[in-house]
Amino acid sequence: MLWVYPAYFGGALAAASIYWLLQGIAHRPVGRYLIGAAGGFFVYAAMGPVIAVVEDDPIDIAEMAMIGLVAGCLVGPPVAMSWSEQLST
Repeated sequence: MLWVYPAYFGGALAAASIYWLLQGIAHRPVGRYLIGAAGGFFVYAAMGPVIAVVEDDPIDIAEMAMIGLVAGCLVGPPVAMSWSEQLST
């Protein structure tokens, strides 16, 4: 269960890299959406291998990517939009 921490750290590192790459368009709504969706994808997709190890049940890579994509697109953009509104005021 301790693998959860490095997985989230790796996902957060990937999300920070995406933010760094897209910071030129971060002031636009599309930029905020892309940063939130991509960041959320990396954070949630990083948990797929951890779940596979903990449960001793192999998960298909496409299934891990789909879970990360759905969770990232649902959770990431609202968080990115709310953070950018708080930072701009």
